[in-house]
Amino acid sequence: MNQRRTPFLLGLVAAAILFFRGPTPPAPGPQAADASAARPSGDAGASGTTEIQPPVSLGTAAARVQASRRQYARLYRDLLGIESPNPRRDKVAIGRVRGSLAAQPLNVEISAEPDEISVDDADLLAIACTARRAGMHLNFMIALVPDPIDSGLVSDFDLTMSALQSGLAESGYRLDRQWLPWVEPEAAEAKAYREIAGLMLFRRGRRLLVDEPEAGPQLLAVFVVGETLKLGIHKPAFERAVDFILDLHAQDRSLPLDSGPAWAASLPPYQDAPCPEIPVLGPSSSGSVASLRLALGVARPACFRIVSGTASQPDLEAHMEEPLPGNGGVKVRFSRTVVPDDLLAEKGLGFLQEHLGWDLDRAALLVERDTAYGGYFSGLSREGQRNLLLEKITKLYFPSGLYALRNAWEASGATPAQAAAGNPKPVMPKSALEVSLADQGTTVDVVPELSPLTARIYDMAMADLLRQIASEGFSYIGI
Repeated sequence: MNQRRTPFLLGLVAAAILFFRGPTPPAPGPQAADASAARPSGDAGASGTTEIQPPVSLGTAAARVQASRRQYARLYRDLLGIESPNPRRDKVAIGRVRGSLAAQPLNVEISAEPDEISVDDADLLAIACTARRAGMHLNFMIALVPDPIDSGLVSDFDLTMSALQSGLAESGYRLDRQWLPWVEPEAAEAKAYREIAGLMLFRRGRRLLVDEPEAGPQLLAVFVVGETLKLGIHKPAFERAVDFILDLHAQDRSLPLDSGPAWAASLPPYQDAPCPEIPVLGPSSSGSVASLRLALGVARPACFRIVSGTASQPDLEAHMEEPLPGNGGVKVRFSRTVVPDDLLAEKGLGFLQEHLGWDLDRAALLVERDTAYGGYFSGLSREGQRNLLLEKITKLYFPSGLYALRNAWEASGATPAQAAAGNPKPVMPKSALEVSLADQGTTVDVVPELSPLTARIYDMAMADLLRQIASEGFSYIGI
């Protein structure tokens, strides 16, 4: 589905589908050492030491993994009031050199930052223990959202995040704290969002539901992974989010069921241990499906419950649930809350022709050829499936670099008619906030235009396209 039509309400529906699930029968987990054996921690909500945000340092693969884990563990410790096992200290002097060079005295102090301590299983066990003692049920989810930097779809990112929070609010979840690499200056400059998923922690209090067991407090971690229309999801960020979820889940499952409140024993600490099911909200565009399957193909054994509110490519259910080559340990259930393109085209065009009397031979469809969404309508990705009504419509193609044309028009400050007449833009009283159509930055999945003439060439191409539509006498135009 076209990513620029982010459906706000469908996001709410998809989020609701993920969380209105009945309780899973508890599976026995191995007994671990008593919770007191974990690292010292305070009670949830207690006034513990607030950990200073660690710097984002992307080096080797192992360093990138630890960079993500330090951010995630910091948020959990902050919320649960756990004392940080590695508080940041000032630089520590390790040597001093005194002397002179010629007539100039020297006094040199050599110092170094202490090494960052890795987040290991003991740290995750401390988080699980503290949450269990507070009676909090650990829950997880991954949200695939338009990358606000790499895709340029900043408003779509905002609307998707707003829809996510609204959907969770309907289920009683409230945002407690967050770390998003797109809004942290150091992380954004290092492009850490391509390697590290963002994290949002939501809390929900105890609920008394009719005809259902009492639901205790919930601590929901939503890992936010960016995606672009053509390149798809950021696979390293997705992989590290999955790894952290499975590792923290394993530590939670290792605790005895009686280590928390009495009612907590009736609730599974997330899902059955052999195949924990991870809810995934997304993808937000059909173009991300291929990259999502690649990420699942190298993921650790787990089950994924994927729900999309926007991807409308035909046959996604069968494609997503098809066994992954070489990774039989990953199971996928997929559903969506939108009508597939093939069914929408068949029913919609049939209604226009039979009930409104449209002559589809006089209809034209403007199509973006180089995206998965536009590929179906141009006949490039139907895999032998024919839609006779869609084939009757003339397809006209527009270039993919239209953002350069929009930016040029915004920079000119005049409407096309005014520009043609040489008139300046009139000053009108404001009745609403101005809306700029200029894109913020350059998307990574479009080849950048290096010449200032490119926007003018696109302008002439679009003008020629409009002349073709007028000269051939089309009565109906679709985009």
